[in-house]
Amino acid sequence: MFRIFIICSFLVFCSCLSAQTNLSVIKNKGIPANAAISNIFIGADNQIIITDKSDLYRILGSSQAVKITLPPNTTSLLQFKGGNSEVYIDMPWINSLLKDFLQGDDEISTMALQKEDGSLWIGTLNSGLFQ
Repeated sequence: MFRIFIICSFLVFCSCLSAQTNLSVIKNKGIPANAAISNIFIGADNQIIITDKSDLYRILGSSQAVKITLPPNTTSLLQFKGGNSEVYIDMPWINSLLKDFLQGDDEISTMALQKEDGSLWIGTLNSGLFQ
């Protein structure tokens, strides 16, 4: 009897859940139609920033986005796999810090900011992890 009650309760719960969910898909028209999106970041203020292979966009709605222009030699942490913060980095400076550690033509593959203490974690393709 208890099993029947549990099964009926579960079925009622599932039917209520599916009745409340009304999903729709909207393609954002503010970015290039063929953009290869590599990261989606939603900040504490609910602003959305997306990155593709070379650009950053601030999403303003389903049909609007503004391209973010960075200063020369600067990249956004969000442009790296796992990038988790809207922080802008002077890449020549980072490369100069790592030059004695990187092997051959190695490159940075990922970066993330540890917000608790401000540590920047840097992963490379062939030389390991740096903090």
